[in-house]
Amino acid sequence: MALFYLPSEDTYTLLDTMRGEELKDKVIVEIGTGSATIINTFLRFNHCLATDINPHALRNAKCDAIQSNLLSNLRQTEIDVIIFNPPYLNEQVAQCEQKKPCEKCLEICSYAGGKDGSEVIWQFLKAVRTKEFYLLVIRLNKINVEHIPGYDVRVIRQRAILGETIYILHGVRKN
Repeated sequence: MALFYLPSEDTYTLLDTMRGEELKDKVIVEIGTGSATIINTFLRFNHCLATDINPHALRNAKCDAIQSNLLSNLRQTEIDVIIFNPPYLNEQVAQCEQKKPCEKCLEICSYAGGKDGSEVIWQFLKAVRTKEFYLLVIRLNKINVEHIPGYDVRVIRQRAILGETIYILHGVRKN
């Protein structure tokens, strides 16, 4: 059992999509870095920061890394781009009774997105204030890009994998 989310088809689809974007001389933060496969790719030409609720995941980052739940502990005004491959499965989010989350709860946090797999996604969308974001969602999440407040959002990639359709969303903050 891995102590963090290992790269999978969704990770590589997001990474492949991100490589086609103009990301140079930016402050980039990856939320829920897991294996850090994505954020480590952008180190050469950007200032990068990895965050994860799981301290084991932070060890994978070759950049600055902080333990954080979603956007807590971040000054969003200093961030250009957020990249987020969220937990999106239709499973109950872990509610750990301990002050420090146990390893089982940390594992569940890496994939469980709550009802329709979208509870964590909506927590993020309600709190995000950066210039732009890239977000991976699946059809099950029922995320309507027209209902994301404060951002112009469009689907920049769609791919069918493992019996599900994934979408990469790009949101740009409205003036």
